[in-house]
Amino acid sequence: MEINKHNFELLLPTIREAIDESQFVSVDFEFTGLKKSNDQGNFYYDTLQDRYEKARNSAKSFLVPQCGICTFYWDDESKKYKAKAFNFYCFPATGSRELNISPCFLCEGKSLEFLMQNGFNFNEWIEKGIPFLRSKEENQARERLNTLFDNEIKIDERNKEFYTQFKTQLDDFLQNSTEKSILVKAPNRYLKKIIHQQVRKLTNGFVASESASSEEIRLTKLTEEEKYAYRNKEEKLADEINDLIGFRKVIDYLILTKKPIVGHNMLLDICHMVQSFHSDLPHNFTNFQKRINTLFPTIFDTKYIIESTNKLREMFVTSTLIDAKRIADNNIRNCPEIDLMVIPDDEDITSKNYENLELCHEAGFDAYITGILFIKLSAFLENMITDDSEQEKQLLEYEPNKLSIGSNQIYKKYKNRVFIMQSDMAYISTAKGKDDIIDRSNVFYAYNYPPSWRIPVLIKTFEEGIYGGVHVCLDQNSSGCFVKVFDRKMVSFFKQKWMNEEIIVVPYSEYQKTLEENPELKTNKKQENKRKRENSVDIVFNSSKKRKFEDDEIDIRKEKKTSSIQHTSKEKGKGKAEDEDENKEGKNKESEEKGEGEEENREREEKESQNEKSDLEDGEISESEIESPYVESDEESTDSEKSDDNEDDDESDGFILQNTSTRIFKFNTKQKRLILNHAYSKNDQNKNSNSNSNMNKNSQTNPRTHEKRIETSNSICIIC
Repeated sequence: MEINKHNFELLLPTIREAIDESQFVSVDFEFTGLKKSNDQGNFYYDTLQDRYEKARNSAKSFLVPQCGICTFYWDDESKKYKAKAFNFYCFPATGSRELNISPCFLCEGKSLEFLMQNGFNFNEWIEKGIPFLRSKEENQARERLNTLFDNEIKIDERNKEFYTQFKTQLDDFLQNSTEKSILVKAPNRYLKKIIHQQVRKLTNGFVASESASSEEIRLTKLTEEEKYAYRNKEEKLADEINDLIGFRKVIDYLILTKKPIVGHNMLLDICHMVQSFHSDLPHNFTNFQKRINTLFPTIFDTKYIIESTNKLREMFVTSTLIDAKRIADNNIRNCPEIDLMVIPDDEDITSKNYENLELCHEAGFDAYITGILFIKLSAFLENMITDDSEQEKQLLEYEPNKLSIGSNQIYKKYKNRVFIMQSDMAYISTAKGKDDIIDRSNVFYAYNYPPSWRIPVLIKTFEEGIYGGVHVCLDQNSSGCFVKVFDRKMVSFFKQKWMNEEIIVVPYSEYQKTLEENPELKTNKKQENKRKRENSVDIVFNSSKKRKFEDDEIDIRKEKKTSSIQHTSKEKGKGKAEDEDENKEGKNKESEEKGEGEEENREREEKESQNEKSDLEDGEISESEIESPYVESDEESTDSEKSDDNEDDDESDGFILQNTSTRIFKFNTKQKRLILNHAYSKNDQNKNSNSNSNMNKNSQTNPRTHEKRIETSNSICIIC
């Protein structure tokens, strides 16, 4: 049944009656967004507080444009469940200017597109959406109303002079002035309140006062008829506030009746029910539990019921709402029938046929499907407690009966447990208890490993010798990772194995304690800590060098296979020269003492720099052209599997992107090495010596990483 602001008050008694007679109420909400662009998404090792904060931030930022509520009650006469579904369009309350109500909210593009694709009527939402006003905003509006009409403010000593001047001006306006209205100065809100109050008190309603600007109030003389109309305005504003409460009246009635609330994957639904229609969500997760348990003491999440029951998890290959309903229809028997009740059509009432599954993602329809799924799951759970022979007997002698929803002991393990996605936690409890303790004694935090390592390498490294395997998850905030040892018997062995290794591994509890002591470490550093790409380098040129570099680019692109072959022959000649130099150095090394090693390294660096200069001449790019330090590239190389023999092909000599300020060039290996070295040195000239030593150290401890970064691709991205 479609309900909007035009028929809401008319149907409110029907809605309350349906709630009163129901055994439970299923709910579903649609949202204008899920996550702000700068917010972190769900993380596998979120704490309860982390996950709650993310849901809370979403509920505070976005809006509920459509709410679905479906009530279910047992009809003894027909031996069926009866359902009454209500679909509400909800739009934030915007009252008269005197009430100063104009809320703001965020929208996420993808979410709006999703709503549009599923038939959401944005025009009806804005034009006919039911307003809603929380208690806090309602009280603020009533305070403004009292300020305008009834609230008396005492005049203190500091403002007596202002009051005397105002009273003189008012008396002159009433007795001597022929003007219909005048402007009175009121520099602040407090003085404005005094003027409003004294005008009502001294003129017996024959003068109206209203704000004309931030520092002025307009006083207007009224006739007898105008006086009555102005006084009637106060009553109209009071009625308007009552109308603006709107959909909150439905939520308040659910809170009052304490009916069991059923949802599907309903963490965000619960957060929005409170944040949008009741009060601000608390900052602390424990206080959130207290608030929810007070407002809605009985909650069931159908997704959690499916995922936490072995037989159901085997039956449901997917637990998305519509698919879960189809699977339940095909596999769960011994279930009472369910009839959807349709209120007789009226000119202000629209009903839909919810037997059509194409209406999915309409809130009222989804609430209806959620309730059906819950009844079927409840029937399965209640039948599951009998043995196989008894079940076969029940199939033959089945008679539909009212389910003991919530009252049966079997529901205890599902009550007040809300499913959470992408986590090693199965649920969040909405009632404080032992469920809040998360055992992560088999989880470790590892860091100080080579930055090029990805999950496959990490898994292979950490699962060596570990029976049962490990789960690896990269940390959102740094270059570390979490390692979960599946077999808890192997935890002590895992600790011992990595105790004195170069890669540092600490227990999760120690990692969490560090975060609590240093909250700044929890900030999102994902953008700051992007790992350096292995196969591409960005070099930034200033505008004065752009034209000359474009000329160089044209020369490079004109080179054909002939120049490529010539360049290859040059490299071979250089390679022989390098080999001879290395042989000579090797012979000298055998005759020299250990203390002369540093001098030999300096000589080798000088020879390498000479070779690099000759490579630079071949590439036709001078070092003076390069102005800016190394900048990390977001482009991933697609040439990582090509051999060095093909690096000077015609088809790989470069291309220009659509963005005219970005060009990608291809260079040979030695040219790349020169540009890399130059970029690194430019990055931090003050630490040039330390940087070189670190590069040498890295190449020794992990030569494959350094070699791959330089030689597996000849792509260089240059941003002008």
